[in-house]
Amino acid sequence: GIRSREDFITFYKIVNGMETGDLSKYGEEKDGKMIYRLLADIDLKEAKINPMFNDMNHPFNHIFNGEGNTISNFIIKAKGGYAGLFGQIGSEGVVKNLYINDCVMSIPEDASAGSGVGVIAGVCKGVISDCGVTLSNITNHVTSSYTGGMVGTLRNGAIINSFVKNSNITTTDASVGGIVGKIETGDILNCFAASDTITRSN
Repeated sequence: GIRSREDFITFYKIVNGMETGDLSKYGEEKDGKMIYRLLADIDLKEAKINPMFNDMNHPFNHIFNGEGNTISNFIIKAKGGYAGLFGQIGSEGVVKNLYINDCVMSIPEDASAGSGVGVIAGVCKGVISDCGVTLSNITNHVTSSYTGGMVGTLRNGAIINSFVKNSNITTTDASVGGIVGKIETGDILNCFAASDTITRSN
């Protein structure tokens, strides 16, 4: 499992092809699918990271179990694809029991951030369950890019038992929401957004 800031940074770099390494130390394989586990709260100390699994043809189709722990204090930067901790959660992907605190996202006007900007995922085709986002700050300058506090675009996926609180979202696009920017198809069940500020800028 992932036990420290150093573990997470290494995990992030391996899945993004920035270095080589053995991902099996961060989880276990079951029924042909990797189950990655976060085993402690992680303070990333304002680390700047690119979205994981941001290749349109290779979404996250495994399981990431936060085990009720929190990843905090980091900056997501994106110049292309989808923008979120996970760029795209695929139809077989699951992110659960994960909390995100104090995440900053600033997507510049010249970025090609696809059709989704959200703290946990730019696009979700799979399942997000029992997750929470607090104190995030999202600024999206890309026109026609859907912005949500948790997920940019929900596409045949589901968000269950999750919340977004005390977050600030500023976007140039009208498609914006506390939890999801745009629902193409899918379900949001037993979720809430509270004490969020949403600003549409020109």
